[in-house]
Amino acid sequence: MSYDLVIKNGWVVDGSGLPKYRADVGVKGGRIASIGRIRESAREVIDADGQVVSPGFVDGHTHMDAQVFWDPLGTSSCWHGITSVVMGNCGFTLAPCAKADRSLVIRNLQRAEDISAEAMEAGIEWTWTTYAQFLDTLRPRTTSKPWRRSCAARSPPAPWASPPRAPRATRRPTGVPSRVASPPGTRFAGSSASWAT
Repeated sequence: MSYDLVIKNGWVVDGSGLPKYRADVGVKGGRIASIGRIRESAREVIDADGQVVSPGFVDGHTHMDAQVFWDPLGTSSCWHGITSVVMGNCGFTLAPCAKADRSLVIRNLQRAEDISAEAMEAGIEWTWTTYAQFLDTLRPRTTSKPWRRSCAARSPPAPWASPPRAPRATRRPTGVPSRVASPPGTRFAGSSASWAT
């Protein structure tokens, strides 16, 4: 068998819990086809002597919701071996978002990530109002080169409950204290969508 890529002489750490071991990794058609001592030819050979070869890592808590619009590499995440990311954390994301609500959504992300509002306004192409439209906008950005990462996008509760989206739900009736305890067992849950590259 001929390979597209062979990574030779690396220390393989495969995530199984076994100790690292020296091996070659053969890749064909974008998938690992063989691990062991490989003698067949390849279009590209990487000598990983002294290096660790491992599967990518999953970052289950990112705020790349805005970053994917101006950073096609997903830096600095890719510099650390992260191949899968989850966006939409800390209770908010960029959708759903009516045009009139964009400044509120930007402020939420600005506080969490310390990205200037001006940078987000200049870098984000606002082409959606619904969450489904947001996913449709993200998908081509995160499934084509150079991004090449698996993504999961969470739909957290905050955008659904922000005052512009649910004004009746956020108005407090007269006489109701500002802090009312939630009933035991009450939880918020968002929906999610994911796709692999």
